[in-house]
Amino acid sequence: MNAPSDEEPDIESQREKIIGLGKLSIRKSYYPELQQQQEALKQSEARLRSILHASPVMQFVIDQDHHVISWNRAIESYSGIRAEDILGTDGQWRPFYPEKRPVLADILLDQTLDLLPELYEEKFSRSRFVEDGYEVIKFFPKMGADGKWLHATAVQIRDAKGAITGAIETLEDITDRRDAELALKESEKFLNNVIENIPDMIFVKDARDLRFVRFNRAGEDLIGFSREDLYGKNDHDFFPEDEADFFTRKDREVLDNRQVVDIPEEKIQTRHKGERILHTKKISITDENGTPTFLMGISEDITERKRMENALQMARNKINLLNTVTFQDIQTAAFSLTAYHELLLRIVTDEKTKSFLEKQVSANKKIIDSLTFAKNYQDMGVKPPQWQDISRVFVLAISHLDFLRIKRNFHAEGLEVYADPLLEKVFFNLMQNVLKYGVHATEVTIRYQERPDGLVLILEDNGVGIPAEEKHMIFDRGYGKDNGLGLFLVREVLSITGMSIKETGEPDKGARFEILVPKECYRITEEQPKK
Repeated sequence: MNAPSDEEPDIESQREKIIGLGKLSIRKSYYPELQQQQEALKQSEARLRSILHASPVMQFVIDQDHHVISWNRAIESYSGIRAEDILGTDGQWRPFYPEKRPVLADILLDQTLDLLPELYEEKFSRSRFVEDGYEVIKFFPKMGADGKWLHATAVQIRDAKGAITGAIETLEDITDRRDAELALKESEKFLNNVIENIPDMIFVKDARDLRFVRFNRAGEDLIGFSREDLYGKNDHDFFPEDEADFFTRKDREVLDNRQVVDIPEEKIQTRHKGERILHTKKISITDENGTPTFLMGISEDITERKRMENALQMARNKINLLNTVTFQDIQTAAFSLTAYHELLLRIVTDEKTKSFLEKQVSANKKIIDSLTFAKNYQDMGVKPPQWQDISRVFVLAISHLDFLRIKRNFHAEGLEVYADPLLEKVFFNLMQNVLKYGVHATEVTIRYQERPDGLVLILEDNGVGIPAEEKHMIFDRGYGKDNGLGLFLVREVLSITGMSIKETGEPDKGARFEILVPKECYRITEEQPKK
């Protein structure tokens, strides 16, 4: 074949030229789009790295060779290991363990799930949020000064075709939450122990249909049913209809009024102990909006106490009856002696004999006065104390006396004290002393002063007063111008409810008695100016 002449075209060179032009055309057509895709990929990877590093949750990523390819700032801070010192290594175990061992991400990457029970005991489970993921809660003593409780979650990373390319593990510091949970459990345990060891019955019902949701050991022993028998049931399941209706009515009263209801006495029929008498207090337990959610009751078994009180009252009644009969017999005999003495004084002429008879009459009168006084105070402490209005009690006391000539300055309106029912006798005795021993007394003042330790009730007159040398003796038994029992019994009556009395007046200016009333034993129903 002859070589081509210069004028003939070079087929091979033209073909190469054509191919070159085609490639150039392709590059010109697709290169900008390829550049955009690569730039977008770089930006996406940068955003992902930024998100991983900015996350407040500890996080690291390993590739399919178990080498660390991402180590965010949070885990840097917690572990003290910088990313530049761990990237590209298989040292992901270093923050957590003293020697090399698989972490959760390693196990998920290799799918060696049989290692989970060995390495994490019972503290692992499938992830609640990530499919095919696992999570563990474990204490890591190596992290931080005192160790950390961490909640770790790991999951495999797959490419678009589903092939495993690595694993990611996140770790959350739950130390504070764990400590709070443990503290709450300890608090609940302590509260449960307290409730279980209280000797009174404690029960809780739900507010909707009053079914039992809590019962303590004392309640089980009293009622005769176990808490398992009681839970989910109401009073109508265990008690007669009338009793159950009463309990339910009181429960609704508590829930409707949202106040404590005190039931001094209620009778219940128990399973093994028969009829018992309870003192019960019930209170509503509300949610944050003030809506009642539960009702709690505390019941004290007062059956034995009531039996003793009833027996004691019967004994007191019998003693009072005996005292009354005895007083009447002695008084009758004393009156007879007085009559005979009067007759003898009329017929006896011997002066010496008359003087003896007059002494007998005087002694007999003291016997009669003592009997009368004792009869007035025979009920001291027998009846329970009660709230008494000072104004009313004072008026009743002086109604038995010739008190018209005495001016009364009363400044204790609205004051009530908790005292023995014989408080009226206290005022009677004090005011009787004004008439007997005040000599020129013309007025009496009653007022009060509140103090940090209670209230002082003041009764003062403008009579002759009490000599300074006698002040410390006037409340002693046997001291006085008559039988010496008046002020002694005044002190005893007041002491029943913790009150005390002293005399602080100035001689020749009048007597002044101060009765100290404890804080819990007085109340003022109407606010009055204090004098």
